[in-house]
Amino acid sequence: MKKLVILVCLVFACQAGCQKPSPLTVEPTIESPAGSLLVVVLGSPDTNITVSPIDSTGVLPTDQTGYSGLFLVNTVKYDNGHGALSTAYASAYFGDRNRPLVVNGKVVGYYGIDLMPSAISPLQMGGIPMVRYPYKIHIGSRDTTFGYMYRASLSPASLKPKTSFDWNDPGPDPRLSPFQDSVQTPEDLIVQAPAGGSVLSRLKQVDLRWSGNGNIVIVISTFNPVTGKTKPVLQLQPAVNTGKAVIDPHVLQLLPQVRNFVFTFIIANRFDRLLGGVPKDRILVQAASVHNIYVQLQ
Repeated sequence: MKKLVILVCLVFACQAGCQKPSPLTVEPTIESPAGSLLVVVLGSPDTNITVSPIDSTGVLPTDQTGYSGLFLVNTVKYDNGHGALSTAYASAYFGDRNRPLVVNGKVVGYYGIDLMPSAISPLQMGGIPMVRYPYKIHIGSRDTTFGYMYRASLSPASLKPKTSFDWNDPGPDPRLSPFQDSVQTPEDLIVQAPAGGSVLSRLKQVDLRWSGNGNIVIVISTFNPVTGKTKPVLQLQPAVNTGKAVIDPHVLQLLPQVRNFVFTFIIANRFDRLLGGVPKDRILVQAASVHNIYVQLQ
């Protein structure tokens, strides 16, 4: 296979401080017109709002900071080469944009609104009652509780592909009540390559192979094996989901010079909408199949 040709030159060091992602188109060889990748360098979100890691949520930091509410249904696989772990959950959060938490002049989060008026009228997803938890924002070396969030642990087998799940919120907030939306789970996503625990060379192309139809993106993040923290760096989006793609060495050179990375494959059904016509109160509803592959680059 001929090497892919980078059409738009981009210096990674110049992009590190950018606030908005920048696209980098990677063209395929003539023999494989469906194998093209859109490569986006992921900058930091526009604010200092605390965000959850994409390897568990399947939602980019820019989306987490851009929406007032996140209603997620996810199946997540983790593969580090020592056995794959699968989990599934539903989570819900709606932040009050009128109640920001400001630290040293910077907004670090928004108050999580109570969506559950009483224990006998809980927030439900697919008829499953969700549990209310304190919404915690990490500031420095401590966590600050600022409102509420909701979560329900599910069996991965219960989230069958192409199954519709309904959100139903009887909560007291007029912006959400009544809140009723339905989302369908995508096809099950299984990654064949690279294998978890692989040691890859930055000087050679990396083959990607997976099964599962639908809109797919692959996010490459740095991974700290000591703290478990990740930081998304690149987003790869195939022009067509053919179940395979190739990362050119030129793209790998955009990655930081660290050793540990996680490739997060995401197939998601998602939509967003306004609540009550208020532009800042936009919510994201998403059902996703997420498969994380932990690798090393040398």
